[in-house]
Amino acid sequence: MKRFWIVMAFVFLVASSINTPKNICEFIDKQDATYTIYSSKASSMVSDSPKYGEGYIVDVSIKNSTALFSELKDNMYGQSVHFAGTFDDIESIIDKSNGQVALEDSFDGFCNIYLLGDFGESVVINGKKVNMQIVYKDGFVTVGCPIILGCY
Repeated sequence: MKRFWIVMAFVFLVASSINTPKNICEFIDKQDATYTIYSSKASSMVSDSPKYGEGYIVDVSIKNSTALFSELKDNMYGQSVHFAGTFDDIESIIDKSNGQVALEDSFDGFCNIYLLGDFGESVVINGKKVNMQIVYKDGFVTVGCPIILGCY
């Protein structure tokens, strides 16, 4: 019986240490947003996904984000959402995601915020562990996990 509990404790520790990605669209209330996944696999939903090196960039409307995320989450390098927005949208995303602001900076008209939360795999930026990036520029907001991999 003791062995059983040791094995169960090990399984629990391994399972709890796996960083399962979340669909970041859960935190965004914009119906005109574009959702992008950077993946090692093409999507059956989109016939013209460009291939760059070993990966694909797959864009869909936010209403199709759940289906695309479900299809590619095991093969994705990252994800992003782009939409017309304001600083109020950024505050809403931070509140809904329960992420902690790890870094903030501004340069060339960009407002750049990095969060750490329960969003999946993380990367290190300027010595800080982060797994969501939010950028505001000229009335547009781009959110990426673990960081924005494309344009913003």
